[in-house]
Amino acid sequence: MKINLFCTANVGKPPGKIKWWRFSDQIYAPFLVAESSEIPVVQPGVCAYNVTFSIQPLVTKDDDQSVWRCSVDNKLLTSLHDQDKPNQETARINVFCTHSIHLLWKIPKAFLFLVDRQISLKKIYSGGHNGTVHTSASIKTTVGSSVDLTCQYTLGPDDSVYSGFIAWQAKISGSREYENIATFSPIGGGKNLFTTSASAMNLKDRSELLDITSTGPNTFRVVLRVKAVQHLDEKEYRCSVNFISPTTGPRTETAVTSLIVQGKNH
Repeated sequence: MKINLFCTANVGKPPGKIKWWRFSDQIYAPFLVAESSEIPVVQPGVCAYNVTFSIQPLVTKDDDQSVWRCSVDNKLLTSLHDQDKPNQETARINVFCTHSIHLLWKIPKAFLFLVDRQISLKKIYSGGHNGTVHTSASIKTTVGSSVDLTCQYTLGPDDSVYSGFIAWQAKISGSREYENIATFSPIGGGKNLFTTSASAMNLKDRSELLDITSTGPNTFRVVLRVKAVQHLDEKEYRCSVNFISPTTGPRTETAVTSLIVQGKNH
């Protein structure tokens, strides 16, 4: 069974990396699981750069009672071992096994927001296991106009959604990967925030993050408004929502739309 571990951290300036470590009673030294590859675009006068890094480790019976640590590795922090730099840990993970060794599990406090060494996770809305995300297949617009990138997500009866785990993303040019433009908070959940990715820096000064609104029972609208469309905005965008269910665990649902910009120079 895979679990989702999320960590958001201020990686400092010059920007550092987020690292995930696994600690186990059976192993003396911590094991480095993964490190982030996102490098924020440095802006004049800006010292705080928040990066979100998630991993989906495969949990086995050997992971019972293990602890997972998220740390920030910045080259200015030279006096500490990597695993001991500013960090936060999950609670111990409990892995339950049936006689046939089919894995069952429960979610520990494993969803971290590490910013300036503070942890702040807030459960905003509890609504199953059948949450969905929808958006239009494509959007046509013209250079200089305003356009709304809009998606809609619906919670199942057992689903929960947390601040920061609703995002609009942009496809990276020449790649199959997407990067976060901005993260959103459910109704009453706090602020919507632009990330420090290249796509976010391109859109930040001419875009607006609208507050999430309800459009029906357990259904909500997420809008990224681009106020002045440019040629380079023509690409694929993805709306991503991470649902948490006590019966099925965490899962991410996405929906993709293509922005078509007309009136381009040829």
